[in-house]
Amino acid sequence: MATYGTEKEGFEITKVGGSSPIVQLRVWGFWRPTTVSSFAQQMPLAPVDLDGPWSLLFDCTAARTQSSESYTALVKIFTKLRTLGMKRIAVATSDSMVKLQVRRLSEESGQEGWTFHADIASARASLPTGS
Repeated sequence: MATYGTEKEGFEITKVGGSSPIVQLRVWGFWRPTTVSSFAQQMPLAPVDLDGPWSLLFDCTAARTQSSESYTALVKIFTKLRTLGMKRIAVATSDSMVKLQVRRLSEESGQEGWTFHADIASARASLPTGS
């Protein structure tokens, strides 16, 4: 597990191995450019040692709607993740504005099959775990 940022804004990346690997991404707050830059550097490294396709458990339960500059950077990062083997994305958020922005992110990054859930437990349950 690796955590970046502050109490007010940041992200945490955790890898769960197995035959159906999952990268869990927890995000919170309204990101400043330094946090976006850290994310752009760290997130593409998350799947480096995973074999084959992997899923993303995207915990946005404490996220805030991001600025247009941050959002544009996120689209580029998520587009790259698609080329690094990301096949499924389960998103947890109950905030309607965050959900709207993340839904737009899914469309603009070219990744299909994102599922949206009100909490992290139901998002996790929607992903394959392997054995």
